[in-house]
This record gives sequence, structure tokens and C-alpha cells, in this order.
Amino acid sequence: MSRFTPTTAPSNRSGLIRRTYETTLGTRERQAQRYLAPYLTSLDDQAAREHGHRSAGVKRAADAAL
Repeated sequence: MSRFTPTTAPSNRSGLIRRTYETTLGTRERQAQRYLAPYLTSLDDQAAREHGHRSAGVKRAADAAL
């Protein structure tokens, strides 16, 4: 079980294509989080606020992504 929550609600369908899609989507979301984490943590507090983030939330999200 992944520690990340999917952005799409799990489907009741159990078809191969649906499972493959949901797995791929979750993998790409985690990849994006890992890719953005170093950039977000490099922002100073003012820049983070300008982009709509709080410094504590950015650091927590970065720790979770890595």
C-alpha cells in the first residue's frame, strides 16, 4: 500500500486497463513530487508564499516525497 493518496477515487471496476491506468497515474504523481521537492525546498519563505505555499508545508511535503 502506498503512503500517497491518489487524486482520483478508486474505481469499483477491476479491469486490467483501469488498474493499469490508476497505477500509472499514481506513479507519475509520485515522480512529479520527487522532481519538484528540491525546487520547492530551495525557495525562501517569501517566494514560497508568492507561489501559494507555506514554508512548513513545503518542507513536510518534500520530506514525504523523498
